[in-house]
Amino acid sequence: LKKIPLFSYFSDEELNEIRKGLKLETLKRGDAIFSSGDSADRMFIVYEGFMKISMYLSDGREQILYIYKKDDFVGGFNILYQDKYVYNAAATTNAKIIVINKYDFENIMLKNKDFVLKVLEEAYYRIRKSEELI
Repeated sequence: LKKIPLFSYFSDEELNEIRKGLKLETLKRGDAIFSSGDSADRMFIVYEGFMKISMYLSDGREQILYIYKKDDFVGGFNILYQDKYVYNAAATTNAKIIVINKYDFENIMLKNKDFVLKVLEEAYYRIRKSEELI
C-alpha cells in the first residue's frame, strides 16, 4: 500500500489498520466495476491494469470520459455525498482494483489530512481538465 500515492502519507501502523478494511478484486477485461444508478458507497483504486469511466449518449453510443491506470481512483467525492453513479466503470484490461467501503473511507479521511488533500487535488485536476474540453 505504501507505494500507492494516495496511501504514501500513512505510517506502517496506520497502513496495517487500513489494510483490514480493503478488498482486492480481480477482474477480466470487460468486467463491470459499477454501473450508472448504482449507489456510490465505495471508492475504487486501480492496483493493476486499466479501467474506463463512460456513459451512454442518447443515440446509444458510448462516451468514454476517463481511462484510469495504476494508482488512479474513482468514487472519492461520490462516497461523501451518498450519491449514485451517473456513469459506468469497467475493466479495459485484466485488472486488480482495491475497493474501500464508505465506513473505512471516512475513517481513513479522519485520520490523515494528506489523504483528504490528495483526493481534493485529484478532483481539482479532473475538473480543470473537463473545463478545458468545453
